[in-house]
Amino acid sequence: GSAAPAPAAPAPPLHVYSDSGMRWARPGVAAPAADAPENALSLSDEQRVADDLQAVIQQVRPQAIVTYNEFGGYGHPDHIAVHRATVRAFSDAWSDEHAWHPTALFAVERTRAQARADARVIRQTTDFDPLPGGRRLTVASRDIDTTID
Repeated sequence: GSAAPAPAAPAPPLHVYSDSGMRWARPGVAAPAADAPENALSLSDEQRVADDLQAVIQQVRPQAIVTYNEFGGYGHPDHIAVHRATVRAFSDAWSDEHAWHPTALFAVERTRAQARADARVIRQTTDFDPLPGGRRLTVASRDIDTTID
């Protein structure tokens, strides 16, 4: 008979990251909270986070990856860190011929029309400004080429 396939190598231990919290450093620019823990995601080494994501990619073997856009949706520092590390992990997978290669990387974008509609609702019930970065946090509807329900 044929030999049984070799068992998969155990996944390396992943690091544990905490929420950095958020404060507005200046209008439209978020920063980690002043009391962010040392292991806050946005304060962690980008390559280490990418390596952890790469380990998950190799274990799960996704066809596609979905992440935040380069502004982290609304500027949250952890979301921006996730975007950067995910882009790096995706690139790293393609630079290793023996690694699993996801075929697509998607960034979640908000259309200006949807953001304006959401902002109207939010402003009716709170003082929070949901669009501190204005247009740079959104895209025109015509620029969206893939939608997922």
